[in-house]
Amino acid sequence: MSFTEPRYVIWPEQYSTTILKALLKDIKRTNGEIENSNNHVSGRKKSKSKWFQNKDLMHLDTFKDVLWRMGVANKTSFGFNLYETIFGECLYNMYEAPDGNYDWHLDDSLKDSGDVKLTGILNLSTKKYTGGQFQMTTGEVEDIPLTPGTLLLFRSNTFHRVLPIETGVRETLTFFFEGPRLI
Repeated sequence: MSFTEPRYVIWPEQYSTTILKALLKDIKRTNGEIENSNNHVSGRKKSKSKWFQNKDLMHLDTFKDVLWRMGVANKTSFGFNLYETIFGECLYNMYEAPDGNYDWHLDDSLKDSGDVKLTGILNLSTKKYTGGQFQMTTGEVEDIPLTPGTLLLFRSNTFHRVLPIETGVRETLTFFFEGPRLI
């Protein structure tokens, strides 16, 4: 018997523009500034970003729905041992034309106690944009249809990137699910 784990789980266009606008409003209202990420340590990211605690959005039913979907997907598709709090921080990213992007990278943690097991991304964009395709690779590059309202969950140790934005603005919310570090 063999077990084949999916590369990712996706919920296409799960959330309406009205819901996305409400999420964006609350995200922009949370503590902290939206900062320019052009000086990211790796030099591979050109975006505006804002880190915040998950508790800042827990009052929203949509946010709870996102967490529930990702928790179920982990149990049924990935099976990682995740910390009970699931994650502590979320990352809002705004990629703007003409060249907002994020080159090939893996998601990891700087903490000694654990590492990032799964990454979740919700496309929050409410206005049209071109470019900014999301890609993953484990040898062959695959375009992932991360259209507005779409929720994606994948193994954090999978190389992924966001191609340059050509017109408009692409907005996303990223979740990092952590668990015990493998020794």
